[in-house]
Amino acid sequence: MATKKAKKEGAEGEKPKKPKSSSSKKKKDTEKVKDVDKAPAPVEPEPNDPDAIQLFRRYDREKLGHITRVDFMQLLQDYTASYPQRKWDMALSPCALTDAAGIPLGFERTARNSEFEAGQLFERYDSNRSGSLDLKEFHSFFRDFKKQLVRFVGELQSPREFKRFSPSFAEAPAWSNESQRRPPTHTSTRHLYEARLDQLNRLCDTVLLPHRTALLEKAEAMRRMPSPWSSKAFSPFESPRTSFEEVEAQGDADAIDRIVSSVKAMVYRGHHVSSAEMHQFLDEFPKILSAAEEIVHKVQRKPEDAPSDETARVLKVKDQMIWGLLRERKELRQQRDALEAQLREVSELSAQEMRKWAK
Repeated sequence: MATKKAKKEGAEGEKPKKPKSSSSKKKKDTEKVKDVDKAPAPVEPEPNDPDAIQLFRRYDREKLGHITRVDFMQLLQDYTASYPQRKWDMALSPCALTDAAGIPLGFERTARNSEFEAGQLFERYDSNRSGSLDLKEFHSFFRDFKKQLVRFVGELQSPREFKRFSPSFAEAPAWSNESQRRPPTHTSTRHLYEARLDQLNRLCDTVLLPHRTALLEKAEAMRRMPSPWSSKAFSPFESPRTSFEEVEAQGDADAIDRIVSSVKAMVYRGHHVSSAEMHQFLDEFPKILSAAEEIVHKVQRKPEDAPSDETARVLKVKDQMIWGLLRERKELRQQRDALEAQLREVSELSAQEMRKWAK
């Protein structure tokens, strides 16, 4: 009996054991969370989009591994200007911060980026506020606008693939179309500078300098040409047409001198040219080339028909009438001066007589 009571008391004294499964699970979960917190952040993959790299290298003019604000603005300008007449082929949408749905009614988006909008885009992707975009930052910009920019990159890589609209103009000289027939293959600013300078130098040697010699000979011949008033003792004016042509020829010769002197000065400097001077020359190249083309196109224009004999006779009669009127005006002025002198003399005599009477 005693043993049974002891067993019962021992059984009653034992406490029920709690299951260890829940506590062990909590410990494992906390350890997993700690392991996750201690794990290093995943490394961002390096930019490997070939289109983005190609576009980045093309607009990295300084070749220093970054794109400045000016280069970024030029990229957006080239992008919007590359499809000026192709709206029926593809819908061109600018690289904007907001889409067309976020623009109020009456303020429809244009096909170009404004300067403010382009600056806002640049500030958005310039994460470290360094004033330039490196390859990683530019890659994020390209990734966000890849749908618009991938066609632009394709056109830059194969410009003959797309048929671009070109208005029909008169056939330009061979030297002006030489650089447009084949796409530029220059990879640096210096190569582009040397190519443009060589083009202008060849233009000066083959076209402008011979044209300058012809202009000076033409002006000298006009200067020696006898005027319609050569038989008169006094010529009040020369033929307006001859004078205008002479002045125009001399002005064209002076313009050629300015273009040739500036180009030859850059040629003589050779490789001793800074990067800023090369960029300035490349910016002024279209203006210099257009001025040279304007001078050259004057030679290709057909000369006006020479005046007929009847026109020459009418002009001669008109000149004689003008000459007669000028001589008549001169005689009338002389008569007026004589009358005024007589009037002054009579006035002085009358004043003297009045003074005598007053005494």
